[in-house]
Amino acid sequence: MSARLGGAITDKVGAILVEHGYIDKDYRSTFYNFYAKMGRLYRSDCVRLHFFDATVDFDGERTAILCSDGRPEDHYFGYVVLRPTISGTLGRGCTTNLWGFSGLTGGRGLSHNIW
Repeated sequence: MSARLGGAITDKVGAILVEHGYIDKDYRSTFYNFYAKMGRLYRSDCVRLHFFDATVDFDGERTAILCSDGRPEDHYFGYVVLRPTISGTLGRGCTTNLWGFSGLTGGRGLSHNIW
């Protein structure tokens, strides 16, 4: 999975914010209807990765997203959800091809894809 993500992210992505314990509604539904009954322990929460350019920094103590112009939303490329499963690990995401991604989505501009 890391190779797939690494190959899709361009050098314009300079910062990644990792959000642990993310509740993804699509995965949660699948978890309760499938994974919870498999006899193997699967987590019910996911990890969401948020992608920014290199001008963004993070203050973990204050849980703040910082950038010199005070507008981190202008430096945001989107997110992907990582599911805690053996297969189908890459969940839904919303990323922009114009700035930071090349291989995960098919079109140009802002794309909402389920991988």
